[in-house]
Amino acid sequence: MTSTVYYKNRRDRLTIDRGEAVGKAYSSWTCMRNRVKNPLRCKRNGSGYIGLTISDEWDDFEKFLDDMGTPPANHSIDRIDTTKGYCKENCRWATPSTQVRNRMVTKLNTEAVKVIRYFRHELGFSIRRIANAYGISPQLARSVAKNQIWIPN
Repeated sequence: MTSTVYYKNRRDRLTIDRGEAVGKAYSSWTCMRNRVKNPLRCKRNGSGYIGLTISDEWDDFEKFLDDMGTPPANHSIDRIDTTKGYCKENCRWATPSTQVRNRMVTKLNTEAVKVIRYFRHELGFSIRRIANAYGISPQLARSVAKNQIWIPN
């Protein structure tokens, strides 16, 4: 007599049958779809995030998994160009720190960090002057200049 296995949900079935990484990929896929297709998700326009799309082929989880593969540990889906939607050419698995740096509201990028360090260490600019020039707090400017954050990858 064979026993029947009951799964709580599809993610659990994928995790048990195909491994934890596939289960994590499925969770990322469902969150991505919810972010774009759920009208309750964003109150600004009532139909998800403004202008955010998913390629039609990614309506199928298996196609998404074929294109993206399974996520490495501590990675989740990230759009390379935040002005474009979710598609194979514009997505990657990224760490939380990479995603924070890739946000539209992030005031600093890798080049700005290099310039801040150059202004501070080579030209002797004050932290306050650097902070004002970039529209950031003096604490953030000091942490960047001291290599406490924005450590090169």
